[in-house]
Amino acid sequence: MGPASLLLLAAALAGVATLAAEMLWIRGLGRGIGTTYEAVALVAGLFLAGLGLGARLGARFAARSERPALGGVWLLAGAGTWIALSPLYIAALPDLRAALFPAESALLPALLLQLPLVVPPALALGALFPYLVRARVADVAHAGRRTGGVYAANTLGGVAGLLLLLPVLEALGEALALRLTGAAALLASLLLWLADRPLPHGEGPPTTAMPGQTSSASGLGAALFASGAAALLAQLGWLRMLQPLAGAHLYGVVLLLAPLLLALAAGAAMSGPLVDRLRRPTHLVPLLLSGAGALVLLSLPIAGGAPLRVLEGTS
Repeated sequence: MGPASLLLLAAALAGVATLAAEMLWIRGLGRGIGTTYEAVALVAGLFLAGLGLGARLGARFAARSERPALGGVWLLAGAGTWIALSPLYIAALPDLRAALFPAESALLPALLLQLPLVVPPALALGALFPYLVRARVADVAHAGRRTGGVYAANTLGGVAGLLLLLPVLEALGEALALRLTGAAALLASLLLWLADRPLPHGEGPPTTAMPGQTSSASGLGAALFASGAAALLAQLGWLRMLQPLAGAHLYGVVLLLAPLLLALAAGAAMSGPLVDRLRRPTHLVPLLLSGAGALVLLSLPIAGGAPLRVLEGTS
């Protein structure tokens, strides 16, 4: 197996660890902060914020790295160790909250107690993606396809993690499931270590502007930020509206989240080669964002009426 295949397999295992850890933490932290949708949103939002900030920081350091795969090794090793040790913190969480916030029932104490558990591994896993991209992308001509391939592998790994999570959780329990999740991240770090090669001089993502790139990068970033916020809100809306069908538990979240991630992976894999053939790929972004927004708006009444139609069909 060559370095490229090892890198993609490591990206997939990192996806397994990321999604499985997030779901298990939502389940475990529920004993300390509650299982309402607000609490779930708090855990998911904090985790996603850590991923985003980590990606931002990772991009700065990865751009200067001559051995980006080796940087990913350290990030995955740290995240995997943290995840494997997290059952110790989760077990102490109810007593810790009772001792620190005996009269508090708001979400702010829950947020403060989540920070030590969720933020460090989220930062590491978020910073991993720029390192994977730098190790995989050598030139502008193949940037779209190879970046899309890394993203698709990582997202498909997340789907696999979700689907494997339920039987593993039932068979082994939460604590051992988290330790296995940490082991998956450690295995990914080993694969990256095997894939590590120093970049030849001058190889890596381009440092000069791509064709069609303008000074509107900040506007593009703001649009993507807004679309990410809208996507999370839409996901929470779908969960609430489809709760009568899927249930308000981990199984329901997995049932609804897995198809969404499969669609994201398929979109990344299919759009990458297309982007490589476009002279001005940024011009496609507004079209994609507006189309996605329209589809989300169309989906809301469908999702809202689905439980009633199912009940009517079974009565």
